[in-house]
Amino acid sequence: MMRWLRRLADRRRQRGTPFEALFERWRGSGCVAVDLETTGLDTKRDSVLSLAAVPVEGQVVQLSRALSLTVRGATDFRLESMRHHRLRPQDVAGGAELDAALERFLATVGNRPILGYAIAFDLAILDRLLEARHGFRLPNRVIELRDVYRDAWRLAHPDHAEPDLRYESIMAAAGVPVLGRHTALGDAVTTALAWLRFTHGGVR
Repeated sequence: MMRWLRRLADRRRQRGTPFEALFERWRGSGCVAVDLETTGLDTKRDSVLSLAAVPVEGQVVQLSRALSLTVRGATDFRLESMRHHRLRPQDVAGGAELDAALERFLATVGNRPILGYAIAFDLAILDRLLEARHGFRLPNRVIELRDVYRDAWRLAHPDHAEPDLRYESIMAAAGVPVLGRHTALGDAVTTALAWLRFTHGGVR
């Protein structure tokens, strides 16, 4: 309810601005898979190192339209996170400036539903950055892959225990190879493929 009220207020404030179209209702059938790699897990202060947005239309993951960027400017690299995403300061030094990366991200995502695995984390980071710069949070409908898988599993196996919702377990259930784990583009593409499997083929 609170997110809906916030979206309504943001939509009113963005009338007549370049961002007005983001608040229009999506009437298509696709979505866009989103993933971030960051300097840590603190949504209130950590920085974006890379981001990806991969459109899905019909039953096609549109790699030709995908956005995949490294983002320069972070100063809060930590060893634990670097072991996770394997991005070092020199790996992102030639990346896009954050403001330019966010602009390209919004242009790619538009008003499509946003799909992701543990997507609440990514949205919290993006909302913080967009609110600071433009005064609004992402208004898009959100699709959490874990929820899609859980619903498909319950439909196929009503008498079974709850499914394993770990990333690798979901991808194994979807029959999708894990592509570039802990890279923004790899995780976004893999998530998109799994979503297509569950929404068009169900769970065995």
